[in-house]
Order: sequence, then structure tokens, then C-alpha cells
Amino acid sequence: MRQVKMTRDSFHVFQANARNALKQSEQVPSILICAGTGCIAGGAMKIYDNLKTECEKRGLPVYVGLKHDTDAEKSLHVKMSGCHGFCEMGPLVHIEPMGVMYIHVKPEDCHEILEKTVLGGEIIDRLVYHLDGVAYPGRRTSLLQEAASGGAGELRQQRCRGH
Repeated sequence: MRQVKMTRDSFHVFQANARNALKQSEQVPSILICAGTGCIAGGAMKIYDNLKTECEKRGLPVYVGLKHDTDAEKSLHVKMSGCHGFCEMGPLVHIEPMGVMYIHVKPEDCHEILEKTVLGGEIIDRLVYHLDGVAYPGRRTSLLQEAASGGAGELRQQRCRGH
């Protein structure tokens, strides 16, 4: 592979393009199904197939890819992803840009996930991680950050109950 020396100006163009691509990807709804070994063994491939089938039944355009250049690429994404590092809770399904992570997902949960969360914006409490009676629907905030912020757990708990 040949190395190309970048000028300051070409680097700024590259940086602006990368920021734009990231911003676009954050606005595209995505369902990410963990494809780590543990999640695959737990049925992640069937979850992937069921979610795609549920989308097809509703006539929802589904795009599988990495770039977001055309309108077709801005439709709902259903993707297999690498290991999320929470294997004992798998199969895992992440819904973006909501930042919701579902644990112990079963193929029969796919209809409800698509209806309630993807299309309705509602969090399904029974599928989120719970610790000491507190629900943690998102993966963006760690348990330590929740505990340190004081009260954030209650806020997330209310969010799960739809309050």
C-alpha cells in the first residue's frame, strides 16, 4: 500500500467529509444484531432473518451497507455487527439512533421490537438490562456513570415505563 502525504488543506477536507458521514449515519435508523459467537449460538441469525421478514411484510425499505449517499441508503438499516462484549446477555439487539440495547432477544420478539421501538419509539422494559431494580435501556451510559450522576437511574427507569 502506497502512502500519500496529506497537506493541511487536504486533511481538513478529509476531516469535514468524515464528520459529515458520521452525522448522516447517526440520523439513519439502524437495527444492529450482535454476530459474536455467543449471540450467534443463541439465535442471532434467526433474529436477523425475522427482522428482515417483518420489514418486508410492512413494505419498509431495508438497506444493508456502510455508506449513506443515496435516499435508498437512508432507509432502515438491519445489520449484523461484531461482538458487543456483553455475551452473557445475548443475543443483543441495538436500536440506533435511540441508543437502546435489548438483551436475551428471541426470534419471536422481532415483531414487537419493530412495532414498538423502531416504528413507535417505545422502549420494551422486559428486554432491557436491569440491575438492582433499575432499568438500563441504553448502552451509551455505563452503570458507573449512572451511579455517579445520582438520579439518572430513576430517570431511565421512568423512561422505560413510558413516563
